[in-house]
Amino acid sequence: DSTAGDGQNEQQLAESRRKVDSIQTVIAQHPRDTAAYLSLAEAAYDGNNWPVATKAFQTYLGLNPYDGEARVGYAVTLAQSTQDMELGLVQIDSVLLFKPDHLDALINGGIIAAQAINDSNHREALARAQRYFERAKAVAIKRDTAVAARIDKLLEQIKRTGERGAGQHLAGGTFGTHVPVEQDQGIDVLGHHLQVV
Repeated sequence: DSTAGDGQNEQQLAESRRKVDSIQTVIAQHPRDTAAYLSLAEAAYDGNNWPVATKAFQTYLGLNPYDGEARVGYAVTLAQSTQDMELGLVQIDSVLLFKPDHLDALINGGIIAAQAINDSNHREALARAQRYFERAKAVAIKRDTAVAARIDKLLEQIKRTGERGAGQHLAGGTFGTHVPVEQDQGIDVLGHHLQVV
């Protein structure tokens, strides 16, 4: 029932707004509390409050530039809020400069690159997405073979479907799904749920 889902979504957004308000109060009282800025960014992200999430991520990352998980969240926030996938990919690539095997960055890089697919760039953007996913698979093979197998199925489907069709399907898939490796979450792309643990 979609109305039940809508009610649950509204509850989640209301909870996110309460968290944002509460964390902003903490920051007003303790403006040097860097962890509070990350908490604010995450709470605003969960509530699709992109302006607040963007500013909080920027503040936090200005103080903690090598926090890869936060930078990946910022990348997804930028891509989602601006619809400029390249802005997000710049952040993903910056994480990969200092941690080339960052699974979260690689998977989210593939998702964001897939979102960049359009009529004029479908081959290049799909190839870029595929490169992120191939690198993610290579990392996942060492950490979690189940994740690697799911990524492998995704890559097989990309190849089977063909560049144009797969790009359209990927672009219509899940977006804005920041997939933290430490959490028991996953992503759905091309009909495959990638469990990232």
